Amino acid sequence: MSPKLLFYAVQCLSYAQWTAIEEIGFGGVYWLRVNKIPMQLGYWLLSNYEPAKNCLILPGGKELHLRAADVHATLGFPMGSKEVQLAKSLNDSDDFSRFYNAWGDQFQPTSGLVSTKTLVHHLVNQEDGGDLFKINWVVLVVSFLIQNTQKPNANFHVLKSLMSVDEIPQYNWCEFVLTSLRTCQKSWVNTNKKGYVTGPLLFLMLVYVDRVVHETRYVDRDYFTLVGWSTPHLNAR
Repeated sequence: MSPKLLFYAVQCLSYAQWTAIEEIGFGGVYWLRVNKIPMQLGYWLLSNYEPAKNCLILPGGKELHLRAADVHATLGFPMGSKEVQLAKSLNDSDDFSRFYNAWGDQFQPTSGLVSTKTLVHHLVNQEDGGDLFKINWVVLVVSFLIQNTQKPNANFHVLKSLMSVDEIPQYNWCEFVLTSLRTCQKSWVNTNKKGYVTGPLLFLMLVYVDRVVHETRYVDRDYFTLVGWSTPHLNAR
């Protein structure tokens, strides 16, 4: 899924909203300047990613191993001690069903699954940056940068880890990115490399272009690799 809508949401952030996403550890996404994924590079990276070793196989056979710390350095996500929990369905548990229904009430008269477009347009108007905005922001980030689907729906599964806003930074979102990467690469290979890519492709691109320099470094290094890289920069690689 193209990060175009997430890019739009970033451009619309108020100061209160920016402060809110900083509080939960997702402020790094504020620097997102990529609104389109260069898929030719993405397919090449997936073809050269080894999920068993969790590494990229570079030309010449050199291995670029990926760790949770690399995700943090690239995207700035929280790297807490708790494993991210995903709901298996809307009826995962009574507590989750109640939480999902309460969360979904903000989108009335929408019923059932919530589209990413609906989520974005609702989120940008939550200018106070309260708890509901924080939950929506993480759902949006997960839906575009970590684990998406072929359909333009928000990832409701992750709401299981958002039932307590105070605990959001305590989860290891960086390890969740790596888990999603392994899963999506295996699924893509099983479709003879012709299926829809549902994982964190932007992370894979950013860590590659930051670590592997071809003749010219297009962007100076920054603490979060996300800072400075834009769609034209990625296309140049």
